[in-house]
Amino acid sequence: MLVVSLDQCAISALALRAAENPILAEICKLLMQGVEDGRVLCPIAPETIAETTGCQSADRIAIHQLHCALANDPTGREVLFFKSMHQLINERTLELVRPVSETIATELKAWVRAEDEALASKIWEEILVARQRMRQRVESQSLVEVHGKPALESLRKAVVGEHALHVQRQLLRLLRDEEPDPAYHMAFGLAHHLVRSNATSDEINSLLKAVMEREWEQIDVVFFRGLLSARLELEWRWKSTPRAYDANDEFDIPRVVVALSEACLFITDRKMAQLCVKSEVDQYSPTKVFGMNELDRALEFLRERLG
Repeated sequence: MLVVSLDQCAISALALRAAENPILAEICKLLMQGVEDGRVLCPIAPETIAETTGCQSADRIAIHQLHCALANDPTGREVLFFKSMHQLINERTLELVRPVSETIATELKAWVRAEDEALASKIWEEILVARQRMRQRVESQSLVEVHGKPALESLRKAVVGEHALHVQRQLLRLLRDEEPDPAYHMAFGLAHHLVRSNATSDEINSLLKAVMEREWEQIDVVFFRGLLSARLELEWRWKSTPRAYDANDEFDIPRVVVALSEACLFITDRKMAQLCVKSEVDQYSPTKVFGMNELDRALEFLRERLG
């Protein structure tokens, strides 16, 4: 089974420009035929739904229709979605101490209101507000502390270490029967997930041990989040040409993380594809990542797998 993840720019191009672009047209044809034949899964990334609300009505509906068709239900009543990065981190953390027979990274959801202008406007306004809050949070925080000249691996360890510290603090609070603390925001959702899942004291203690012994940070989605976030921090630190903070990265990184963990093919924008190359993700993930400037290579890959 070929699992494909499409960034918002990719699904938009397929929906809106395939008629005028032969490469896009063939990619769309191969994906649609693969879905019909049961050889392709093309779940929707939840971040893409949010970003699509900013499109014009006609474009949004066209994107919605193609998305639903590729997700194997043109009606939109039961569409296959990727779970979010945060949801996967929560579930896979608990699975360290409560194993399951099979890890499922997708879920069925309804998506039938693309034509609702009021809803789209409301969601888009919420996204704009969220982006502004993200920018304010980043500008008010210092970069993680590292010793010596920053390098990707040292930054990755620092980023993951900060995440692990938040997890530890939340786990200790749960052991003391205290409410999750939003101050440790990187594990606030995880703490609530453990409470909802009725995690026992023994399980929480075992998780604490897994964090302390660095087993937790080897969870694929945790590892990829740390790696990509570290690369961004490395570029922000460049003295000559520092990378400017972009709130869109907060939406893009979770989508990339899930794709690297779950997909065989990921088509994204040029900037995110370059971030993956610079992060050397091919050392850790078999996912083929192509930017929108590499559609010919993406098409060649699909022909080899599906042609």
